[in-house]
Amino acid sequence: MTPPKFLFELTSLLYSRRFLLVFVVLFVLLLGITYVVLYNPQPMARHLSLSILSANLTTDDYFSNDNSTIDVGNPSRWYASVHNGVGSPEYVALRIKLLNSSQPIPDDISVSPSPGSTVYEIKQMIENNSTFVVPLKWSITDVRKVANSTTIERLNINSNDIENLHVASANGTNFRFILELWKYDPNTKDFAYVWSDGQNNRGVWSQIWFNLK
Repeated sequence: MTPPKFLFELTSLLYSRRFLLVFVVLFVLLLGITYVVLYNPQPMARHLSLSILSANLTTDDYFSNDNSTIDVGNPSRWYASVHNGVGSPEYVALRIKLLNSSQPIPDDISVSPSPGSTVYEIKQMIENNSTFVVPLKWSITDVRKVANSTTIERLNINSNDIENLHVASANGTNFRFILELWKYDPNTKDFAYVWSDGQNNRGVWSQIWFNLK
């Protein structure tokens, strides 16, 4: 094929209806993809988060001298931080439970809370994309020791006395606070531990261990 003939056929192809139709279709597709990517981004996942912070508002140094073995009556100060990224204002309940090492914690597989009793609860309305920080000043105020068993009978949280706890552990070791985040369900008019992020069921909780002298 001679160059003049090749150029003639190429020019004919470029000006043909078929080429113009294919070009227009591809151009429209490219514009559509660009619009979706730039102007219609995927929505962020809905989320609730819970963190336990130290007196310094950090995720370490929860106890004096970095020693998780504490004295009866010795106060500790923490903060619970709850962030609402659900996309709307949410009414939440922060439930605190005192457990030993053998009592069940929340189950992330079945998405169910700990069956342990709530010893303290805080309810708060949180605006979307906002964080609620609440102080938690607590101390163990009464224990009973029998042989090698230590039983916590009473504690104080934010100047509230909680009695008749009866949480026992061998040698006063491996107690823990469980903090669970519950979300108000307007359909049941009650708080629910399980909530949906739009794709999966979720449950939010955290824990910190401590020992008693």
